[in-house]
Amino acid sequence: MRLKIFICVLVVLSTGLRSISQDSDSVSSYIIQTGIMVGPSYMHPLNHSELLEPAGTTSYHLRAHLVLPLSENLEARFGVGIARIPVIQKDYSITLGTDIDPTTGIDYYSSWTEVDVIMYKFLVPLDLNYYLIENSKGPYVGIGAQLNISLWANGKHELYESGINIIDLPLNNTVTFRSVILAPEFRTGYDFKLSNQLSLSAEAYVQYWTQGHILNQNMHLIEIGTRLGVRFASLIKSAPSSNQNE
Repeated sequence: MRLKIFICVLVVLSTGLRSISQDSDSVSSYIIQTGIMVGPSYMHPLNHSELLEPAGTTSYHLRAHLVLPLSENLEARFGVGIARIPVIQKDYSITLGTDIDPTTGIDYYSSWTEVDVIMYKFLVPLDLNYYLIENSKGPYVGIGAQLNISLWANGKHELYESGINIIDLPLNNTVTFRSVILAPEFRTGYDFKLSNQLSLSAEAYVQYWTQGHILNQNMHLIEIGTRLGVRFASLIKSAPSSNQNE
């Protein structure tokens, strides 16, 4: 269902872009820009229990995008990217065990488990930005959605016996990663115009997504991050004006 909504938004944006290029009275020319953005983000789980402690982690991401103007104030960004996302979760539900030793007899101990993995995801963002000042780079707000596609993950799943003995456990039996996730996003930012072809961008965003089942619990994550980037005009197209048609 979420994937269908994402495709419908793509169709609406492409239709709006064609209407702008064909409307001679609204826009005489428009600039298609490319850009690249990089930045860290902090993720914190929204769901946890007394026995389960999912720790907040910091991820890093890199995105390249194509910027298409839809009006004087509105633009769309299509892109691709990659993210490195660590996930740490500890299960403190105590499990009692026993060891039989020939000299000391029966030894009772408590145990808990811990998952520590690094995930790599392919990103497909679709953004809409609205500039608060018409015909000028500056402050903007935006909404969007991002497809997070799992590439691979590696890490460890360990059992701690009394905090002393550490036993490696299979990771696949405990962690189930979702292959495709649609994450909604809200952002605000500022474009610093250096020239007609070059500008710097800085933005902050909030994103919500679900990771999958880790230690038998579906992770609901809130991601707060920043992006810094550069964008430049790569292609200029001119639409016929009303004066040229006369």
